[in-house]
Formats: sequence, structure tokens, C-alpha cells
Amino acid sequence: MNTNNFPVQEFYELSQSLQRYHEIFASLWKISKPRFSDEVDTAAVFFDKNGSCIDFVINQDFWESIDDYKREFVICHEMGHVILSHGIRSLQFRSHYSSDVINIALDLAVNHLLISLFNFNRFMIDDWEYLCFCDTVLKEKDLEPNKSFEYYL
Repeated sequence: MNTNNFPVQEFYELSQSLQRYHEIFASLWKISKPRFSDEVDTAAVFFDKNGSCIDFVINQDFWESIDDYKREFVICHEMGHVILSHGIRSLQFRSHYSSDVINIALDLAVNHLLISLFNFNRFMIDDWEYLCFCDTVLKEKDLEPNKSFEYYL
């Protein structure tokens, strides 16, 4: 298994800890090939022009600055984009909306899913108020949680 420059022991420990949320996160993590890079500020999964996930990138400075709980959340968050097929589903909107708007909508869908179905507690996430939740973005809108990213667009 190639984890690139991701520490092997930490990789395996995370695969064990992710099982507490759901086996799908642990399984996806085990087959992922995360790598550290400065090309992102935090973490991201990248999709090709056909919507297939091709890369999982984590900023090492960001990774080292967060606690284990937030690390688990970040991994599950990025895996959530893959599970929900956000790569292929967002393609049709790329010509109508900015990348920032699309990413906010995608993050809203994933974050609420992790809270409502996978037992993450957002109040245990450091700086949760800066993450995308219905009550932290577009506060003037009456957004409902647990909707698709298309709804949030």
C-alpha cells in the first residue's frame, strides 16, 4: 500500500479509529493514498473531468495543527464527497456557479450528513463555527440541514 509521504503507523491507526463512525470510512481510507502537499490550505479530494476521485491531498501544516477528533472529521468529510459522488454530480453546475459557491454547497451537504448520520459532534470540532453548517453560512437564509448540495446551490 502506497501512502506516499503519509506516516504509515498513523495511517493504520486512523483506519482503526474511523470504524467508530462507520466501516465505509475505514474501508475508503484503507484504499486511499493520501499525500501531504502545500497545494491546498486544509484537505481536499480532487476529481478528474469525468467526476472520478483521483487524489486525496492534505496540507501537512494544517494536519499537524489539529487534534485527532478533527483529523477524523476531515477524513470523513473528504470521503463524504466521494461517497456522495460529488465529483460527477457537480460537473453540470461548473459553468453556472463559481467554484467557491459550489464548494460551500458541497460542504454543507457533507457536514450535516456527518453530524446527523455518523455521530460527529460539531461542537467538539475545533473552530466548528468557521465550517459550513446551515447556521454558520448564509445566516440570512433559512436553510434546512440534511439536504443535497443541489438544494444548497
